[in-house]
Order: sequence, then structure tokens, then C-alpha cells
Amino acid sequence: MGSMEIPLLNTEGYLSAINSYNTLHALIQERHDGLKKAITTGDVEGFLSYYSDDIRFCDWTHNLYLIGKTQLRTFFSDIFAKLAPITIHDATLNCTSPDFVTWEFEKRFTVVGPMPHLGREPGQKIKKRACLVQHWRLERTAEGKLVWRIWKENDYGQRDQRDE
Repeated sequence: MGSMEIPLLNTEGYLSAINSYNTLHALIQERHDGLKKAITTGDVEGFLSYYSDDIRFCDWTHNLYLIGKTQLRTFFSDIFAKLAPITIHDATLNCTSPDFVTWEFEKRFTVVGPMPHLGREPGQKIKKRACLVQHWRLERTAEGKLVWRIWKENDYGQRDQRDE
């Protein structure tokens, strides 16, 4: 599991691929499916493989964080352990290029571990509408392969819809 590997292409081939709607749609859908699978299975390492080492993350309060993968790993390990299982519903992807994607969806989860700082109690069922704006870029791995990774993510408009 991990970022989709893209073979090194010449500029002409790369631009041709970008201009093809079907290719673009398939690329975005494959990345979406990989992220969704990592989230719903709690695969922290698989999830992190989609993020750059120097990720810039902006949460719904519009605070910008420059986060390394170590901090991101700790954060998502805690989230995946305390909010399980997380499921994704009604996802809509919008994009005009492979480097800018909006992803609107509803996520549902049950609080497993105590999260008093967020007003969450074990057993509580939560639904959240979310909108993520993701900025992707091609990065070269240590093996010389090009992969698409998220280098900036803005998290907008989440609101709780608690199940009663």
C-alpha cells in the first residue's frame, strides 16, 4: 500500500497525461481509494505514505501547522486507536489537475478511547461532514521513483452530527 508510483515521463508525455480526463480521473480515484482504505482499516503507515515529509496541515480553525511525519504518525495512531472503526460515506472528488483536489465526504466512527479534551466519551457515535482541500506534488523516492504525495492539506467545515 502506498502512494501511486508514476514512471518518469518526458514533459510532453506528462502534459499529455494531464490533459486526458480519463487518466486524471483514474489517478485521483486511485489515490482516493488508497487513502480511504488506509483510513477505514486503521493503517497508519499506509495513510502516512500519501503525505510529504514536510506536510503543511491547516485544520478547520485555519491554524497552519508544519508537521513532520513523526508528529503526524503519533497524532493519527492516537486518532485511529480512539475512533474506530472509521468509515467514509458519500465521497465526492473534484479536480481540474492532479495537484489540486477537493474531497467532500461524511465520516462515521464510534469513540473507543476517552477524549475528554474534545468532549467525546467512549461508545459515542459521531458523524462528521468534511471538506478537504489537498495540494499534491510529485516527489522522488530514495529509489528514484516519482510518487504523488500531499504536501498541503486544508481541513474545512467539519461539524459533528452526533447520533442519538
